[in-house]
Amino acid sequence: MYAKKLELKLSNQERSKMAQCAAYARFVYNYGLSMVNGTSGMTKVNKCGQKVSLSYSLRILEAKKVFTNYVKKQPEYAWINNYSSRIYQSAFQHLGEAFKRYKEGISKYPKLKRKKDRQSFTVYDGNGKVKINPGKKIKIPTLGTFRLWESIPYTTASQTFTISRTAEKWFVSFSIETSLLPAHSLLDERSEETFGIDVGVKQFASIGNLELGENALVSLPGSIKLEQLKIAKFQWRNRNKQLGGQGKPPSKNGIKYYKKLAKYHGRVKNLRRDFIEKTTTNLASKVKHVCARKFKC
Repeated sequence: MYAKKLELKLSNQERSKMAQCAAYARFVYNYGLSMVNGTSGMTKVNKCGQKVSLSYSLRILEAKKVFTNYVKKQPEYAWINNYSSRIYQSAFQHLGEAFKRYKEGISKYPKLKRKKDRQSFTVYDGNGKVKINPGKKIKIPTLGTFRLWESIPYTTASQTFTISRTAEKWFVSFSIETSLLPAHSLLDERSEETFGIDVGVKQFASIGNLELGENALVSLPGSIKLEQLKIAKFQWRNRNKQLGGQGKPPSKNGIKYYKKLAKYHGRVKNLRRDFIEKTTTNLASKVKHVCARKFKC
């Protein structure tokens, strides 16, 4: 399986709808996390008659029951009924995955989500996979049909859809099942020599032949350095704006500044990802054995 991510072509009304759905998912996630933190002292009696603390999964399950059977029925939370139930169910699922990664030592303890963080939410079809037709339109379960900037070239199917925002752009991503592609004929012509990679500070990386002792430096493209310079100049020009902090809200111009800054960073992110993918693809198509320079291959 692999993921397909496409940019949505939204109207102002559709943008507001996506932002509200993301805010709802954030509200549910924070509610569940607050409930888990507040029930840290809860215990249960095991088969041996001993009191043990409730696991994270059980506390999340209880928080979901309280949200479904009590919170949603309160008059002050009547606005919740305007949004799909798939959103809050997916939010609790994401909270459970966050605690699972924490228990496995992969990530830190989950934190409350903020509005200025990455906005995203997930919906799915409870009846199984839905058909995705080729063209510049996509039907997202429980949300409706939306336009795309990029055309879908083929017919496929998926069950879960994640909508996220980067800068001021909204994207939809979904997974696709596919058969394993056969190995390309050019892969058989790769070099049998062993190469090592050392990530640097001034240079992006140093690629060398461990047997011959030859090194080749890989530098960041000039487009990335130019965009980083633009960001530095942009931040310097707006250094006197009221950007918020220490209990003070940002001004209207400060909010506009943050939106423009997000666009700059989004462009740098795309350029860096494009550069890394091209570099790794080029290296993998020429060399069979690659390892870190500090380890023996």
